[in-house]
Amino acid sequence: MFKGKYTGEGNVNLDQGVCYYLFPLGESHYYVSKFNSVNAHVGAYRQSLFTVTEHLEDVPDTNTDIPLNSNIETNKVDMNIKEELEDLPPEKWEQISLF
Repeated sequence: MFKGKYTGEGNVNLDQGVCYYLFPLGESHYYVSKFNSVNAHVGAYRQSLFTVTEHLEDVPDTNTDIPLNSNIETNKVDMNIKEELEDLPPEKWEQISLF
C-alpha cells in the first residue's frame, strides 16, 4: 500500500495535487482511495497518473480476532428457531397486517 499525489489532469473523481491511498492492482494500476481501506476506493487508475510519496505498511481490513465459534453458535440458534417454526401445525399460524 502506498500514499501518493495525483498528478494527472482532467479527472472528475480526483483532485490534482491531493494525496490518496494507493492499493496495487496488477502491474500497471492502483485502486485509489481517500481512506486507508481498499473497500472504499473511488476507482482504478493507471500508476503513471500518481507520484508515490510514502510506502505504508499493509494493514488488514478485517478484524481476525473474532472467534469462529460465535458464528457457529449463532447458526445453531437460527436453525433451532427454524425447526421450531416448521414443527408448528398450519392451523396455529396467523396472518397479520403491517398496515
